[in-house]
Amino acid sequence: MKKVLSVLLAAAVSLGICACAGAENISVTNTEIKAENIPENGTVIAALYDRDGALTGVRTYRGSETAKYAEDMEKEIKISDSIKVYVWDMEKIQPLGRVYAASLETLAEEESNTMTISINGKSFNAELDDSPTAEAFRNSLPMTLDMSELNGNEKYYYLDSSLPTNASKPGTINTGDIMLYGNNCVVVFYKTFSTPYSYTRIGRITDTSGLEDAVGSGDVEITFSK
Repeated sequence: MKKVLSVLLAAAVSLGICACAGAENISVTNTEIKAENIPENGTVIAALYDRDGALTGVRTYRGSETAKYAEDMEKEIKISDSIKVYVWDMEKIQPLGRVYAASLETLAEEESNTMTISINGKSFNAELDDSPTAEAFRNSLPMTLDMSELNGNEKYYYLDSSLPTNASKPGTINTGDIMLYGNNCVVVFYKTFSTPYSYTRIGRITDTSGLEDAVGSGDVEITFSK
């Protein structure tokens, strides 16, 4: 099977399939692949390569799912330099989309600066600030907070312990901002507005589509995870 996949992947490269996602939604971290909107006949192929471009490991995943490739290919990752994710129709033996490609080193660096926020069954990716506050917050993850509603634009929760602070007045709060008020109040903002208050920035949700609907108008349980 691995030999057959090697031939298919070599064919994909020769066809000039470029390194970006097609209609499918593919996101890759240094531990897992999230594949969404994959056609029913689609198979996600995760392929690892060494520095010379030689194939070191392959796994296939059927349809839309979250695949923990780092667990499935733990040994292969140790000798690998990059990953490519292909979407193929394995019955017709043809690609269904373009290829996602990244170095494992880059993914590891990006992972240290991101987190996932889950709200009512919907997941959002967040980019953390490069700061002691964001680092301390991420080091405390995972955590699930019962966040309270305030002012029709934010959800907040007072932590049991304080975080480092470097407060300033942002002037404008943007949808998706994640802030620290004082030294222990975590705030997730779901609307844009002007403010006279001071906050320490933790990070921001990179794609806020559906955020307001997900948090709703009342208190809400939000899970933060690495």
